[in-house]
Amino acid sequence: MHGSARRPPGAASPALLLLATWAALSSCGYVGDPMPPSPHIPKPVADLNAVERGSKIEVHFTLPRYTTDGYLIRQFQNVEADIGPDAKPFHEDVWFGNTKALPIDVSSDDQTSSIVRQFDVAAWQGQNVVIAIRTSMRKGRWSPVSNLVRLEVVEPLERPQITVVPSAAGYVVSWPQHAGLRWNIYRRTTSFQKTPVLLATVDSSPYLDSTSQFDTPYEYSAVAIRETSAVVAESEPSEPVPVNKPDVYPPSVPASIAVLAGPNSIEVTWERSPESKLKGYYVWRAVGDGPLERLPDLVVAPAYSDRDVTPGKRYRYAVSAIDQKGNESGKSQTAEITLQ
Repeated sequence: MHGSARRPPGAASPALLLLATWAALSSCGYVGDPMPPSPHIPKPVADLNAVERGSKIEVHFTLPRYTTDGYLIRQFQNVEADIGPDAKPFHEDVWFGNTKALPIDVSSDDQTSSIVRQFDVAAWQGQNVVIAIRTSMRKGRWSPVSNLVRLEVVEPLERPQITVVPSAAGYVVSWPQHAGLRWNIYRRTTSFQKTPVLLATVDSSPYLDSTSQFDTPYEYSAVAIRETSAVVAESEPSEPVPVNKPDVYPPSVPASIAVLAGPNSIEVTWERSPESKLKGYYVWRAVGDGPLERLPDLVVAPAYSDRDVTPGKRYRYAVSAIDQKGNESGKSQTAEITLQ
């Protein structure tokens, strides 16, 4: 037969299917008006930030996940940054008519994470600009503009030149001073960290990293910052400076040594040393005017009971501290007593 298609065995006729559909809809009660098609307009970006970094303007933002009518966005067709001169009074429509659109390809990004892009500052150097982001899913159907970011584009800051030297208290980072700037100090533990970690933001040189550990490989770097109500400018990071100094620094010399006679003993006490890697203390003793000699026992607590003493003799004591690397401090001041 050429005039009609054949139904598979057991298939319902079109009339029965139509009747079943009508019955199902009728059993559900009122059928609402059909929903209009989605305009496919993304919500605006709400978290745009911008900073001048070296010779670039760097923007950070998160793409919207939904359209203005609540549909999940699966793919963007266009994303662009709009940059134009600021003006007083500011009118968004006038500003937008004078912007330069810079396309941003986000096809290779994780679109649920922050997007970071850089643009050359040369075209805007010395100007006050306003920056915004727009997105679209379909041609011509742009989102509203994002939050506006104002930026005064200044002459790019020079990269700092830093030096790093070890000290008993930690690594000391130094750089040439410049008025009106602050500095971010970064450190990376090269054995396991891929990116530097911000240690501190400081107003002047030098900076002491008292949290560092010797016998650990680090890289230090610094970024110069100029920040006012209109300017957020950063330099490129300095060249990283690698360091890995072995621990050759002894603990601090114990302080506040005191002696007290006890029954058949002399009790020696002193102030606990502050070092975190302290191993213990050695007690030094002299009889009369004889030389100080180190007693063999390593003492963990800041106290020692000397029972190898004789009444009527004069004793002098001093204490040294030693760390886990075997670095030993100098001797403390002496304290003396005659056992009665």
